[in-house]
Amino acid sequence: MWPSRTSRLSQENPLALIHPQPADEVLRIQFSGPSLEPLALTIFNGEGRLVWKQELQSPDQMAEIATGRFPTGLYWIRWRNEAVAGTQKVMVLH
Repeated sequence: MWPSRTSRLSQENPLALIHPQPADEVLRIQFSGPSLEPLALTIFNGEGRLVWKQELQSPDQMAEIATGRFPTGLYWIRWRNEAVAGTQKVMVLH
């Protein structure tokens, strides 16, 4: 599991645990922290193209992302709500 980089937009600052690294078939993202606001979660490929997005109604939800159809490569995960924003790079390797 890799901790993420998160910038504070307010006092609430959830931490994202992203695993496994590298991902093969599934990538799991677990947020923890006091924020109760919905969280927009997006994944961009190495060229900057959006390849996946989801809104988590509660940041304490775990997101499971099927990465089996993603080509091998480097991706960027970004999350944002009114309180926090962060990014983390992940590798998908088949």
